[in-house]
Amino acid sequence: MQNVNINFKNIDHACKMHREGDWEIWECPQCPGYAKKFNHKLGIMETNETDYSKQFVHGGMSYEKEIQEILSRYVEGPETKQ
Repeated sequence: MQNVNINFKNIDHACKMHREGDWEIWECPQCPGYAKKFNHKLGIMETNETDYSKQFVHGGMSYEKEIQEILSRYVEGPETKQ
């Protein structure tokens, strides 16, 4: 299994990832209540944020290259903005 870093340029908080069924879930150890969830089979991304967590850019790791490629469609970085 290969670790693949999602290409975020300016991460303030590094999130920890774990899996629950078809969901990859990233939780921030510094922002209680923050979680980003992605279901690769359904193509659904969900984010739970708090007023505090909205102040920071969150990033994390995925273990599968295919997941990184799917997630890259949902993450817009400076290089993709027109």
